[in-house]
Amino acid sequence: MKKIIGILLTALMMANGQSATEALNLTSYPDGIGARAMGMGNAYSAVADDYSALYWNPAGLGQLKKTSFSVVLSHDINGQNTDYLSRNLFSDQRTTRLNSIGLAYPFEVARGSFVLGFGYQVLKGLDAFNRFSAYNTQSNGIAFDFGEDGIYDFDRDVQQDYTITREGKIEAWTFGGALALSPRFTAGASVSFYGGNSDYSLNYSQTDINDLYRLTDTSLDFYAYDYKQNLRQNYNGTEVKLSGMFELSSNLKLATVITFPVAITINEDWSENDALTYDDPSVPVDEYDLGGYTFDYIVRTPYQFNLGLSFTSDMLTLSGSVDYADWSQLRYDVPDGRDAAEYNDLLLENDRIREDFQPVLGYSAGGELALPGRMLFLRGGYRYIPTADKTLGKDFDRTVYSAGLGYAVDRNTMINVAYSVGKWKNSANYIYTTQTVEENIENKNIRLGITYKF
Repeated sequence: MKKIIGILLTALMMANGQSATEALNLTSYPDGIGARAMGMGNAYSAVADDYSALYWNPAGLGQLKKTSFSVVLSHDINGQNTDYLSRNLFSDQRTTRLNSIGLAYPFEVARGSFVLGFGYQVLKGLDAFNRFSAYNTQSNGIAFDFGEDGIYDFDRDVQQDYTITREGKIEAWTFGGALALSPRFTAGASVSFYGGNSDYSLNYSQTDINDLYRLTDTSLDFYAYDYKQNLRQNYNGTEVKLSGMFELSSNLKLATVITFPVAITINEDWSENDALTYDDPSVPVDEYDLGGYTFDYIVRTPYQFNLGLSFTSDMLTLSGSVDYADWSQLRYDVPDGRDAAEYNDLLLENDRIREDFQPVLGYSAGGELALPGRMLFLRGGYRYIPTADKTLGKDFDRTVYSAGLGYAVDRNTMINVAYSVGKWKNSANYIYTTQTVEENIENKNIRLGITYKF
């Protein structure tokens, strides 16, 4: 049997993490923390009167009069309807994990307030699953070189099957506090130490289901070609937030939050392999390790700003917030001590970011209604996040609807549950696809949390 000498259409491609789009997806569209906050559409920076203020607006911690302990669990269902070559398939991924856990402690002071908080949060879930397939009559360029026996195509009229998975998260340990500087103004700050990892895999198979590829010159009969790529990423970084809470009146509060640029260091391990099998099971499978590499680089995020406003009465809380970031300032960078010449392709992505990305102003609104007796609380919210890629249409914007429920077990214990549904579109080109893959994504999230004050 002749060995495969090479694939004429090279399988080398830019790794999953090294593109302008992937940098944007990794650093934007955060999930947020807390069940009450999600139930109110994440319009929470001007409410923020529990432990989750450490994430939304550290100055909000200054409203706490008692020590507050909070823990929240999250269950995500990430569903995708994928269109490829006029065939639509649905797939989903379900993940249950800890969303946040932490403690906020108010110190006794002569006047005003001084509160510190510490805890763990999952800033962004990265789990996704996508499976799609189609019969492809177009050429994807695959051919094999059998040396003296010649070059043989295996490139069209084949069944293509893709399975793409990603599992992981970006997490953080956060420490912060709030200090009342005047009767109507509280300042806050927090420091978050990023961590986390993700595992990405792409499994591709094309099969000669109509038995078209009979190689009479070599007595070989192709059955299937399989290609696999795997990518593991580890994340590290430090984030700083400064914030303020202004009491405009007894019912009205204004929040401001500045998130400083974050340098996220990403370490990658990449590998790929392939195999060619034949109809005759007695012919050995041609399997090849196509190699791999380790690589590290930095993604630098822009400044991010939040402005929130809330109105609170005995029975009703209404809140809204806007978030602004200029994503054209997102950048790839070279770690210290590395040869910059090895990063030329990566740094070229910065040109696309400058040209195609834009400032984004997203907004959210929410409300909470306390039923008589203040034991049961009904919540609802809405979020809208425009895409930062100005080459894409409005159907790539993200819309999220949410609802929630709070139950006061007693004066110190609150149970919160929330449910949200987010929808948006994505387009992608994977190795050996001959047409853009259109993905309609629907993310459902359920959160259950308990807050205890003592």
